[in-house]
Formats: sequence, structure tokens, C-alpha cells
Amino acid sequence: VRELDSEVAPLPKCSSQQHLQVSGALQDLGQRHRLEERVLPYVADVRLLSAERRLVEIDGPLHFVGRTARYDMKSTLKHRLLTKQGWQVHHIAWYDWPAHHHSRLTFLARLLRSAAPDAGSLEEYRPVLQL
Repeated sequence: VRELDSEVAPLPKCSSQQHLQVSGALQDLGQRHRLEERVLPYVADVRLLSAERRLVEIDGPLHFVGRTARYDMKSTLKHRLLTKQGWQVHHIAWYDWPAHHHSRLTFLARLLRSAAPDAGSLEEYRPVLQL
């Protein structure tokens, strides 16, 4: 994988509107971060620039099986590998992201205070209000 990775340029990734909203809310909370950060062998949606190794994944409809809250295999594997590398990986489902700015700040503050799912426990999305 490393040989291939050095020979092939990564595909450009574009941040969605939701990524930009999450970034703005993190900035308002004083959380330094980067969008679309390479964390081999993946690209993480958001990397928090703190002492802890923390990521936030913003999960759109294609991360789930059908119309359920159950994660697909690709998302589960990404979570498992990043967690095994020592990252705390938090998730935001597309349908759980609040519409209003103040609610987004509360949502993110609560998410970041909660424990990230461990390597083997990402099967279904848990809404932030239940954390």
C-alpha cells in the first residue's frame, strides 16, 4: 500500500456544506482543526489539533445500510483501523446535525465531551442526545 500510495496522487476531496458547518462551529468553540486530513490509509473528515489524537467523521447517507442507522462495512472498517492506530474517532450522522448555529455548538461540545466508540463498537449510529 505504501508503494502504491507514493506513486499515485490522492484524489482531491471536496468538503461538503456540512463539513464546512462543522468546521465553523469548531472554530467558534475555539477548537483548532483541519479538514480532509490524511491519516493513512484514509482521509479523515476533521482532525482536531489537540494533544489527543481525535478525529470527527461526518457520515452521509452512503455510510449506512439502506435507511437504517447501521453503518456499512467500509465505514466500520475505517473506524476500526483508525481506532487501532490510536485515534479517538467521533461520528456525526448527516440526519443528526442541528439546523441552527447555537444548537450546533451545543451538539459539538457534547460530542467532544463524550467517549468515542471503541474499535469494535461502531455498528449503529448513536445520536448525540443519547450520549
